[in-house]
Amino acid sequence: MKWMATILGYAYWPLLYFAVYLPFIVPRLDQWKYIPFWIPGLEIIGFIVVLAALGMSSSHKSILFHAFGISLFLQVSIFAMSRLHMPSFLKSFEGGFLPDAILPVLLLGTIIAVLGEAGHFVVALKRRTFNKTADATG
Repeated sequence: MKWMATILGYAYWPLLYFAVYLPFIVPRLDQWKYIPFWIPGLEIIGFIVVLAALGMSSSHKSILFHAFGISLFLQVSIFAMSRLHMPSFLKSFEGGFLPDAILPVLLLGTIIAVLGEAGHFVVALKRRTFNKTADATG
């Protein structure tokens, strides 16, 4: 489970881009005035669940490492997509890789770490509750 949550944490956004956005959203963009709110809402909720699963099966050190790894991987993949002139990335990083990309890496890494720690906290809380009920009954 740990390795699957880790791989999915890294591959979530590129996988969603190629499996959902390109085949289902891009062909309908000329028909829609805007993308329905429930689509990005489900995408974000899915990412939160993946990060919580990553945090549930990882140590604090591993969560921090993977949080900034996922964030850096996402920025590099955005840069690669803009260089390949993929839809919705055509104007990203027009002048090349900017040093300004460091701030989004740090901010997103912090958010990912917090969400991973939330998953870790849920597991720790569950263990504490289970141990207290086991002590009370046993």
